[in-house]
Amino acid sequence: MSLISIKIPETIKKSMSRSAGDPRAQQVRVLKKLLGKARFTEFGQQFGFDEILLHKHPGKYFQQKVPCFDYSTL
Repeated sequence: MSLISIKIPETIKKSMSRSAGDPRAQQVRVLKKLLGKARFTEFGQQFGFDEILLHKHPGKYFQQKVPCFDYSTL
């Protein structure tokens, strides 16, 4: 029995109890989420984020379609 009882919301409990799982799958999930948010931006339109999202291997296709930039060239 603990001295202090704090009620933790269910969403936080779920995120704390998740296992690490497959790191590659997690990275692809995050990439898709970011591409989905940025697809309507000028940058997303220029580099076809919609097309990348629909591709079978979005990570590899992203690397092919979007060149590397440093902050000053953006």
